[in-house]
Amino acid sequence: MSAARQEEIVRRLTEFGRVQVGELASAFDVSHETIRRDLTELEARGVVRRTHGGAVPFAANREQPVADRARIRAREKSQIGLLAAQLVEDGMSIFIDTGSTPSACARFLLGRVNLTVTTNSLDIAKELAPSTGIRVKLVPGNLRRKDNALIGPETLAHLQRCAFELAIVGIGGCDQDIGWMDYEGDESEIRKTIAPHVDRLAILADDSKFGRRASVQTFPLDQSLVVITNRKPPAAFAEVFADNDIDIIAP
Repeated sequence: MSAARQEEIVRRLTEFGRVQVGELASAFDVSHETIRRDLTELEARGVVRRTHGGAVPFAANREQPVADRARIRAREKSQIGLLAAQLVEDGMSIFIDTGSTPSACARFLLGRVNLTVTTNSLDIAKELAPSTGIRVKLVPGNLRRKDNALIGPETLAHLQRCAFELAIVGIGGCDQDIGWMDYEGDESEIRKTIAPHVDRLAILADDSKFGRRASVQTFPLDQSLVVITNRKPPAAFAEVFADNDIDIIAP
């Protein structure tokens, strides 16, 4: 039944370009939770992209707006954000990039003291601004309005002159053949630029990212980093990480 239902969901997506949980639940006479599970399975297979209240067709070169991403898997992202925040010690100088999961981490840093946070996210800077013990530094760059991120050549040039003890970054997906991937070149370039200038690079990736292909390779799977996730990665990924002494932090 679920396979037939999911096939029909995909057909409707192809025809209409978007589906809503409530409409699908009524059409199939099932609960909202059943439809959400269907959409989660379809997203894990790379067929759809979840949105608030529904889904749209997957496009490898397009990522959802950050506001929509923040609503999806919010519990998992909060869990990952807390784990990432536990790597941050008072007195550190760290970098946090834009994204819904890095933003979740930033919220757990409120109240810290003697901490310097550099970011390319206006939203994260605003989130941390009330904490007088945190020195917030914004990189220069061009404003990307869809997610309030600073990007571009000025951003990359600035980061090439910096050094950090820890960088906390998001990611678009993790493909077994291609590696860590992003949806846009701007994110990918920022993450690749920062990697050689940090003592420790932490990628925040909920379990739906494993097996998901985006559009741009950012790092190979054997890149030296820390993987912070809400669930242990699938065996194929875990084996590669273990072979390359890559730390995995999960509940």
